[in-house]
Amino acid sequence: MIDDNLHSFLMFLNRAPGTWWLTGESLLHWVTNREIKEPITIAMTCDFSHFEAYRMERKVGIKYKIKFDSKMDKNVVPNKREMERLSNREYLTDVGLWRQRIHENQPYMVNLPFRYGTYLDEWKPLWWLGTDKGKDPTIDALTWFTPARKKNAYELIRLMYECADRAKMRDAMFLGFGNLLGYVMYGDICKNDNDLDMCILMDKSSPEKDRAYLEEIKKPFQIGKQRFPHGLCENMYRFSSRTEDNRPLWISIGNRSIMNDNGVKSCHWWMFEHSNHYWHSKGDHWVNNAKIPNFQINKNDKAVCLGQPSGTLDSFTEVNFHGVVVNMPTKAGTCCDWYYPGWKPDGKGSSAHRRILAIPDWNKKSTWRMA
Repeated sequence: MIDDNLHSFLMFLNRAPGTWWLTGESLLHWVTNREIKEPITIAMTCDFSHFEAYRMERKVGIKYKIKFDSKMDKNVVPNKREMERLSNREYLTDVGLWRQRIHENQPYMVNLPFRYGTYLDEWKPLWWLGTDKGKDPTIDALTWFTPARKKNAYELIRLMYECADRAKMRDAMFLGFGNLLGYVMYGDICKNDNDLDMCILMDKSSPEKDRAYLEEIKKPFQIGKQRFPHGLCENMYRFSSRTEDNRPLWISIGNRSIMNDNGVKSCHWWMFEHSNHYWHSKGDHWVNNAKIPNFQINKNDKAVCLGQPSGTLDSFTEVNFHGVVVNMPTKAGTCCDWYYPGWKPDGKGSSAHRRILAIPDWNKKSTWRMA
């Protein structure tokens, strides 16, 4: 679509008697390519007769489909609490739609539903698989994952899954957080990400499998002429655990040096279920009061966790990720909504501070505090 036509059409929509947002194929194409193509499919909150009267006054040379819907459901706009929490986002409109630029240096904007990943998950399950995807627009000056580092990242993912196979816990592991976001949008790792995120569901693993995996990643191996005597714990190995059973909470591993040979670190997040949510943590005061001013964190808390609804991780899909078969959540769009509201790939860190769990005593669930 040429810019003049696009500009005229957006002006036409913005002045129409109602609020509009992208839906269906247009929304899918925007998420995976950051562009609009004809025919445009949108929803609008106005009466058809009012819109027709407005349309008859203007000439529109673009093919479009409109669903007239006077009701904006929970996936389209946030609730009051979410609006307050995200009020500092300059691209969140007063009515709760995300407004994003089509071109960085031009004023054209599109409106997106608040939970557009969930919107797409419900419209077409697995919409994020088998679709053509655009390139990551991150400029080279901000790129962490250079081609050489990406190659090492794919290698590390392969090695981690080989360890998981030997520990018989492949079904418990999946790529999450920023890696999931990158695959859904670009079919790859986000260029400005700086690590890998491997997640493990505790109820699909076991203490014995966890221990077996921790032993596997320490075993020496060789690739070509390069030896790794400490296995995947060659660099940056760190560990935190749940104190009541010594099951892992979080580890950080990597087989190559980040500074000298384009190495990549991978965080592992063991997720446990409690109160209809899955929780993950690094232990100790990983999340502090500066980040979450409305939740009191005490010095005796053993762990502070972030959570997501259990239903977001109720099924997984195998995906060929650059030569490695990995698991990803079937509801990938819903997960991205939860982790990164608005899906701004140039933002830093997860925004999923909506569910917090503080644990002062792992053995006494009656002491656990949730908000």
